[in-house]
Amino acid sequence: MIKSILISFFCCFMCIVVTDAQNIVGAESNRNSFFLSLGSTNSSFQDVKYSNVKYSGLLVSFGLGYNSNSIKRIWELGLQANISRETASTYDNGKATMLNPIIYFTYLKPVNKTFYVGVRIDAVDLYIRSIEGLGNNGSYLLNGSHLYGTAMVNVDLSKSLKLQGTVNIGLLSYQKEGTSFAYFAPQNVLESEVFDYQDQAITNIFGYKYFELRNITNNLNIRNGIHLQYKKMSIGYDWSLKYFATVKSYPVTIGIHNIVLRYRF
Repeated sequence: MIKSILISFFCCFMCIVVTDAQNIVGAESNRNSFFLSLGSTNSSFQDVKYSNVKYSGLLVSFGLGYNSNSIKRIWELGLQANISRETASTYDNGKATMLNPIIYFTYLKPVNKTFYVGVRIDAVDLYIRSIEGLGNNGSYLLNGSHLYGTAMVNVDLSKSLKLQGTVNIGLLSYQKEGTSFAYFAPQNVLESEVFDYQDQAITNIFGYKYFELRNITNNLNIRNGIHLQYKKMSIGYDWSLKYFATVKSYPVTIGIHNIVLRYRF
């Protein structure tokens, strides 16, 4: 956990060093655009309280949104969806299908001409898995909203070429994990003294009754990205990591890598 945080801050620091070494003219006063994105997703998953087996695989990602970029602030509202087909690392017991739609908003203010700080809010971060061949135990759900502290380096290399690097460190998460051990229910419900099978908030994806508030001390949540934009087209690499333990000493690890092409219009 500490290593991942240090790596993220190191990447951000290196971007700042590179930026300060450049003699770059500031950006245009204002650039607003809608965008569409399409890319490749490589995902991995491990839930130790269920099994030590790690799943991994790849498929596709897509997104859309609106971006406003100026010397006074940057903000973006978007939707991203990651889809993958994963296989087990040690045996073949059917494939897992993963779906991860995210609705997010970012807002940043400048520290100087190239370095911005702010926040990112994932209003909806829905992670759904279904594993073939496991029957009632084949489903997994993680639904949450997250608040990140964000740092961004935004460099105009020329009039038509721009480099952008971003680090997001999760500060707070409000989430619900549902693990399907013959019956789909969050861990805090399974451990409660009263278990009501007819309580619809247990199985309802958006049933907030059993959501839990977590912070950076017990919920590692990181999103990093680097993008190179040429005129209206950009190519980028994004990486996200979630690491937490609803049951002590039995963590869940979720990693998603994306290579993305984005077109602005």
